[in-house]
Amino acid sequence: MTQTPSKRPVFRPLPGLAIPYHPRTLWVTQIALIASLALVLMTLLTGAFAISPLGVWSVITGQSQDSVADLVVLGLRLPRIIACLFIGAALGISGGIFQALARNPLASPDIVGFTAGAGTGVLVLMLVEGTAIGISLSFGAILGGFATALAVYLLALRPGVLSAGPAARRAWPAADSGRHWRRGNAVGF
Repeated sequence: MTQTPSKRPVFRPLPGLAIPYHPRTLWVTQIALIASLALVLMTLLTGAFAISPLGVWSVITGQSQDSVADLVVLGLRLPRIIACLFIGAALGISGGIFQALARNPLASPDIVGFTAGAGTGVLVLMLVEGTAIGISLSFGAILGGFATALAVYLLALRPGVLSAGPAARRAWPAADSGRHWRRGNAVGF
């Protein structure tokens, strides 16, 4: 590890590849991984059917003679754990993408209205269809979310403005006034 001029540590796994990082990020990541592993172990070991740590290990390695323990660990608990880890990762990634696209670290779909739009899509489909069937409700939520996304996009659209970058500030000077206000400068209002 070497230091860049900005005093941030850099990890160099290969020649010509430098990955800057923040030490606090490493600590938070390590704590989150340890907490996740503790929760995985707790989930594997606890429940209505108690299994010892040695019993769980024998089931995972395939040396168990207990078919009920095999069913509980491999059929119920382990798939639930794997699904939770992947779904949590997918939600985290999608939230990061949403915040990057909105260029706002506090952005979330419920603030913008996508959640309410998806719920409205479900309600409209229930009123039109007259029944509540699982797959059609999902379809209504997707349509409602897309309709809300389109409405938000159309309401935010300004002539000649595609993003909040430098070109947008030249085309629409009021877009830059918030930046001055956040710095405590009233110039530009």
